[in-house]
Amino acid sequence: MNNGVSSSHLVLPHKYAMGEPHSYMVTEVLTEVDAMPDNGGMSQNGHLKWKINEPKEVLNENGKRIYLKLFGKLVISLVCGIVFGFAMEKGRVFDPRVIRGQFIFTKFVMLKMFLAAGVMSLFLMGILSVIPQTKTLLQVTRISLVSTYSTKGLLTTTAGGFILGVGMQLSGSCPAMVLVQVGTAVGNGSACVTLVAGLLGAFVYGLVEPYLTKLLSPKKPLNRLLLDDYLPIPFFVLTSAVGFLMVAAVVGLEFAYPWKEEVQIGNETVGCLFSEFAWPPYVSGVIIGCLQVPLILFIGNTIGGSQSYCTIVSQLLFTERLRAISPYLSPYARGIGNWWQVFYVIGAILGGLFSALASDSIASVPGVGYAFSFVGGFCCIFGARLAAGCTSGHGLSGIGSLSLLSFAAVPSMFAGGISAGFIMKFSVGNIDDYYSI
Repeated sequence: MNNGVSSSHLVLPHKYAMGEPHSYMVTEVLTEVDAMPDNGGMSQNGHLKWKINEPKEVLNENGKRIYLKLFGKLVISLVCGIVFGFAMEKGRVFDPRVIRGQFIFTKFVMLKMFLAAGVMSLFLMGILSVIPQTKTLLQVTRISLVSTYSTKGLLTTTAGGFILGVGMQLSGSCPAMVLVQVGTAVGNGSACVTLVAGLLGAFVYGLVEPYLTKLLSPKKPLNRLLLDDYLPIPFFVLTSAVGFLMVAAVVGLEFAYPWKEEVQIGNETVGCLFSEFAWPPYVSGVIIGCLQVPLILFIGNTIGGSQSYCTIVSQLLFTERLRAISPYLSPYARGIGNWWQVFYVIGAILGGLFSALASDSIASVPGVGYAFSFVGGFCCIFGARLAAGCTSGHGLSGIGSLSLLSFAAVPSMFAGGISAGFIMKFSVGNIDDYYSI
């Protein structure tokens, strides 16, 4: 075992380890003991005891304190979302032209930001794993994350990632990016079309999920889902090694494709940091990666966005009969483990808006055609739910946690986007049309 308990030795109790939906959260690591029987809300496995909040949590004598604690978690989620949206807008990664350009290798702003955020996620999770006060909580958070993949296999993850990548290329967006696009008024409403289509994608996936699970789930799911379960190397050493490789990639990309030439910021004006039109994408990426720390320490979770779509559409299931239609969506309706991410994505919309207003660039970025926005938005969320994670969930949190399925999901996302990108490029012929249709 490395840094505490490996996923092969620490498995969530069966009633919680249902893969999706991820409607619980680890709220408090209580103690390390040799053995302790399960007693309701308290669960024990190996040497680690933890406490899980269920959606049906009821008030006790400390009810007021519980509500204040939950309110504090939602405020932290909102603030983290605002920082995420602000940094994403300043990095210019939300521009559909940047996303589509990445997939035909003409723009590398998105990849630089993505790699920088991944580096910080790896580095900071590695630090948390060696601090005595945080290493157990970090390990439980990692297990909570990979438990959402318990019904997934390599086929499901890569297929979902590929569909998500196609959707990213078509819409020029992704599950988290579209929120910043809505806040910055991208494309005369095309971002809103992408968002609505994403909600529809989550609803449709909720209806067909039982059939897809039966069809695609592996007959023998993986028992060990983390890289350090297979290698006798400490988690911190592994995250450092992967992080250094990613740093080298960022440096090489910046040397070959300077960011100022890619975003075409034009004449620079002297102003404060917050009013600047653009920041280096790797600076924005570092800021986004740093959000892992408050989310892990105070929320007991990691950066992600696509689950919030399920929480929102689950509100349509307001009767028992409707909930029976989608057993996948119904558990998303309640619980802090679901709603923290909704506050996070609301914050992302506000952060993008605040950043664009500060630089006087609101509604200045063109979008893609409404048809591509709709089809792409649907594919983004449908694919993300099939893969059990999006570019943030798999790309930042999954890679940062050294999740093996995330190492498969991320390349499949790029494969989907690259395939769709070159097909469209050769179909339209004109590069300007490629960026705008």
